[in-house]
Amino acid sequence: MSQSDGPSPILPCCAVFRGLFWTLMGIFALAFYHLCLIPGLLDYSLYGFGLLAAGVGGLLLILPAGSRRQPLSFLLAVIFAYEAQSSISFWEFPGRLLGAVIIFAAVLMVARTYGRLNRMQLAALLLASLVILAVGPKSEIRLYSNFALLWESPSLYADDIFPYFPLHTGDLTGDGTTEILTWGNRDETPSPRETDEQADPPSEPAVLQPEEIYPYMFSWDGTALKRTPQSDMPTDVTRQAERLIHNHYPGFPYYAVGDGRIDPLTTPEQLAAGVMRFSQAPSTAIQLTAHAIDARGQIPLDRAKFPEDGYDEIILQDGQLQITTSGETLSTPSDATQIIGPVRTADGDRRLALLGPTLQLVSVETQQQMRIETTHVLGDDQVQEAGLLDVLIADVDGDKTDEVLLSSRHDPARILKPLPDGSWQVLWMAQADDAVFRFEEVIDDGHGPAEIIALRPSLVRDDPHRYLTGYHLFDGQLEPVWRSMMNLVDVRGGDVTGDGHAELVGLRWGEHRFWVLQPHGIPITQILWTAAALAAGLGLYFRLRSLSAADRYRLLGAVVALSAAAGILWAVQIMPLHTYQTAESRPPARVPAVEEPYTEAPEFTRLLEDSVLASEEQQKFWYSGWIASYVGKRQINSMYEGTVHLPDGYVSSMRVVGNPLRLFRRNDTTYLEERDNFFRGETAGEIMPPFSELMNLLTESDRFTPLQPEPVMGMPCWTYESTLTLPEWVQMMSHQQYEEWIPDGRVSSLLLQEGTVHTQIWIGKAEPFIHQYVTTIRMPLPGAGHIKQEVLFRFYRYGDENIQPVDLQRLERYLSE
Repeated sequence: MSQSDGPSPILPCCAVFRGLFWTLMGIFALAFYHLCLIPGLLDYSLYGFGLLAAGVGGLLLILPAGSRRQPLSFLLAVIFAYEAQSSISFWEFPGRLLGAVIIFAAVLMVARTYGRLNRMQLAALLLASLVILAVGPKSEIRLYSNFALLWESPSLYADDIFPYFPLHTGDLTGDGTTEILTWGNRDETPSPRETDEQADPPSEPAVLQPEEIYPYMFSWDGTALKRTPQSDMPTDVTRQAERLIHNHYPGFPYYAVGDGRIDPLTTPEQLAAGVMRFSQAPSTAIQLTAHAIDARGQIPLDRAKFPEDGYDEIILQDGQLQITTSGETLSTPSDATQIIGPVRTADGDRRLALLGPTLQLVSVETQQQMRIETTHVLGDDQVQEAGLLDVLIADVDGDKTDEVLLSSRHDPARILKPLPDGSWQVLWMAQADDAVFRFEEVIDDGHGPAEIIALRPSLVRDDPHRYLTGYHLFDGQLEPVWRSMMNLVDVRGGDVTGDGHAELVGLRWGEHRFWVLQPHGIPITQILWTAAALAAGLGLYFRLRSLSAADRYRLLGAVVALSAAAGILWAVQIMPLHTYQTAESRPPARVPAVEEPYTEAPEFTRLLEDSVLASEEQQKFWYSGWIASYVGKRQINSMYEGTVHLPDGYVSSMRVVGNPLRLFRRNDTTYLEERDNFFRGETAGEIMPPFSELMNLLTESDRFTPLQPEPVMGMPCWTYESTLTLPEWVQMMSHQQYEEWIPDGRVSSLLLQEGTVHTQIWIGKAEPFIHQYVTTIRMPLPGAGHIKQEVLFRFYRYGDENIQPVDLQRLERYLSE
């Protein structure tokens, strides 16, 4: 029988299977890298690197010495090609295409020359990368361990001044479906980046400019979410959207929200002038806060309706709580400013949760005599900064009564159950060092126990980032159901599609787009780990078959030793991180630390006089600091750093609401620089001495207590503190009565009288320079419980000869160009 002249059909078939094998290996490598390896490193930090080293070591042991280059080069090349291609996603399409061609050409060339990959393997590398790119961008890949991306909104906001607007889900229209409510202006306002690149430069900086914003409501039409035109939105939904944005306070206190506008309450020059007079910086913060409160107009502190729970209308206004139920209206004095919602309690009654300086539950007696009574109070003696809590109400243990889920940046998160006797039972409490964990939502769609959605830190807790995780509460423990190493904000749940199962809706920080995520229930992470273990086992089996008996024992010994080391690392260092303390070992109350006065400090009066005089006589110094405003879970920062050259002027690098700006001042001339554009500023008034108002502290010098000395930036300092009511502090610093200091704001005048100001000052031991000045201001805030503002500035390098006055001619040259 003659041999055929053509090629055997078996060889192409084998080549096809080999190519398919390498392609699948590349896809598996990319999936394992993003869904197992990166989450492990994020969660376990250096311990994760230890496990990774053990895994790589095991892989090298299994592969024969002469067969390691090709598979390792292939795996590294496919990961690098995908990562590099994902990193150019910010380009427009032609640039992205060109970048992809260059990247893949470079990767294929290196893989060919160094990795010695053949053409079939190179084709598999290219195909695997393209397959994963088609699945979705890198920012979405980690979602697929637990969710399918059902829908992604376009960007809803045309600028980047505010990182996000609030999000709400619920049956807003009463049609039985879940709608999504948020704010934006993309449809009405073109983005500055979308305008003609040849347009003239801006005439003024974008920071602290007014903006129009609009309520955006989305409904599911069977295939996607569609926006409901604002003209078609019911009046109740519009009011709910206004309450949502009012109580969220974007840009507070530098902006005021009202009537579909976000209006700035100051200018960069005014802000810098107030802040650079460092002793008056707290006054600037307080007056801005008062201005922002009064800019809301004469609207109630908060107003809400819960008709399904018997509350036809609830109003907090002018220190009064007014509840309308069963056709009757009751009123009682209240220091609360925020309505949280109804709470079902174990005695079969319903309470109403309110937040002010404390978290309160009130009941409405309707059987005999109509009255409002406070039944539960949670104050600062039980949780630090009670007025700043973020509160959720839900039944998380399945007993048909509600629990209170508390999140705080100042104290560990906890789950409390209100008991009939007015006390609180702690069902769960985060670890004492875990101030990052935060509850976001509770989903109870009737399919199993309620699911608690939380943002938690990595298990090693050396990273402030939070990651999306689902929990069930069981026997005093939060048992993780799933986790996704993604960081979303304002996560909400709801049956958006109408299929009877809840989806997750969350915002991407700084992107102003939200995702609708649908749980898919496929254990993808477990499948990937199982496949990796099977592949390692098969590889080890075939490797052992090819070795002599002595080599087999040596290889097995090395693999066992490496596995034992990894197991010990897991058991000793990593496994304990998964264990939360039970509620029984954590009492609900806390004991505030009391610091004893330091008796060896010099007299405050004399030391302060010397320090103010010495600090201003130096003429030149560096400074850094911030004004931080904490409203619920939102933190609004303004950062400052630069130099002062007295009496000429100063340089201030500012970040106002997260947006950078530089301000140069010399005498009465001011220039601003934003994103390489220079602007002429407002004509400013006289430059005032930066510390002179600190002399006003002498009027209350007996209220200042010396503390244990502590250094500031390595410089030994005397430390003093004082706590005053806000009216007392105003009178001390301005020699005015509080009513004269804020004469026009009726709402703010009533609220701020309840505020307190804690002042600390650090004065150098070696030379009596002021090195740090901090005030912590607490006061009620309409619709948001309380606000805490921290004003902190540090001063150093006094008399630095490198500090020179602003060069006006140089700035004029930049301005003219």
